Amino acid sequence: MTEALAIGRFVAGAVWHVLPAFLLSVALGVLIRALKLDGMIRQAVDARVGLAVVLATGVGAFSPLCSCTVIPVISGLLLGARISIRIGLIAVGVTVLIGALLGAFSGYFGGPWDELIMRITDVFLSIPGLILALAVAAALGRSLDTVLYALIVVSWPVYTRLVRGQTLSVRENAFIEAAKASGASDFRIVFRHILPNTRAPILVQASLDVGTIVLVAAGLSFLGLGAQPGTPEWGLMVSRGFTFFPRNWWQVSFSGLMIFLFVLGFNLLGDGLRDIFDPRIRR
Repeated sequence: MTEALAIGRFVAGAVWHVLPAFLLSVALGVLIRALKLDGMIRQAVDARVGLAVVLATGVGAFSPLCSCTVIPVISGLLLGARISIRIGLIAVGVTVLIGALLGAFSGYFGGPWDELIMRITDVFLSIPGLILALAVAAALGRSLDTVLYALIVVSWPVYTRLVRGQTLSVRENAFIEAAKASGASDFRIVFRHILPNTRAPILVQASLDVGTIVLVAAGLSFLGLGAQPGTPEWGLMVSRGFTFFPRNWWQVSFSGLMIFLFVLGFNLLGDGLRDIFDPRIRR
């Protein structure tokens, strides 16, 4: 009965934190459908040349109410969302994989390998993340793939330290000693017992990092080290639109608003996951 009640509370808490985002997405879809913007968006997505011209030059109509400007800006925002989600999820996924494996093996085995991995991690953490990302992006050239590489190089040490700390705590539990006594190999213990017990803080940190990574990627594109000209990326749209600001204020404003809402949404998601997984905060 107690376990069923705990599961019920967990599910209710998860629904409570996810429901606002779901309702917001449904409301946005209904609004687009009601205003008959879906046909305009499809038309704009097909018209790649016009979109590329607007993104590359920032030149559009003289009023935000004119469809010739609204269509490229709307399509750029929507296509930019796809690019931002791709960058955020891929970068976070790779950094979690690298950091979790290094942290788990470092914390479990200890010894010289632990010292080596932690000293390398300290070196990366001692350099400001944005400066390191700028250096990597400038060295590798301007592209979205370069942005991904730079973000991965910057982000993996955080997960290494996080998982190592969790591993040092988990490996002292009785079930780890029981697994060793039953003849389980070290790799089996790491993958079957250590890593599954570190998933809660990893999920919370990853959900918070998605927004941060998208913000840094937009900053790199704004500075000319990210997406190529003509790419519908929010940071690049802000950079190109800023040249013609305040006359064409809508491109800068709406692109910046999308970045703000994206980062805010994932930060709220991270806070919700932390409330769910941490019983002390839930009480």
